[in-house]
Amino acid sequence: MSVRAAFFGSFDPFTLGHLSVIEQTFSEGMAEQLVVLVTKNYFKSHLLTRANAAALLSRCLPQRMSNSVEVLVSESPLVVFPQGIDFAVRGVRNFYDVAYEGRVSQALFGLAAIRLCSPIPIRYVNNLNKPASSYSSSGAREIIYSRHKNLTALADCIPEPACAILQDVCSDIRPDASRPKTIRDFNALLAQRLH
Repeated sequence: MSVRAAFFGSFDPFTLGHLSVIEQTFSEGMAEQLVVLVTKNYFKSHLLTRANAAALLSRCLPQRMSNSVEVLVSESPLVVFPQGIDFAVRGVRNFYDVAYEGRVSQALFGLAAIRLCSPIPIRYVNNLNKPASSYSSSGAREIIYSRHKNLTALADCIPEPACAILQDVCSDIRPDASRPKTIRDFNALLAQRLH
């Protein structure tokens, strides 16, 4: 019987750090199957819809992982793990991530205690010494929100397939462009490129 793990988050957008967590999950032999669950984080202001985040993430997965990774979108306000998940995997880059992940773990334990979700162990992937994993989704969103003059800066934190698509969409919403500049419009343009 193969070991199945779940990696959950908003992936808004998917970063090289997220990709590193997925790769390490397999390279360290933690699991044979991984379910990547795109969720809503109610404490963050989202740029991407969950559907767009999942589509971008799917494009970034190496071909060798196509049979081992399943990307799902959660519409639930809670993290609901699919049946047959043995543990959740999470990545930590720094002290702030360790503190945040402690709160996530406590929240999941509390939800399990009142039977709103199944109890599930969490295993952590150490990304402390990996340069690519030091970039956050928040940093990538800042580049996009500011319509950074040099959108090539996205390449420092976003895997290539997603980077090219995001740069293309951003070029259509530059301040001097005639297109509307709202997050809804951004997602509509992105959905056109992805589907």
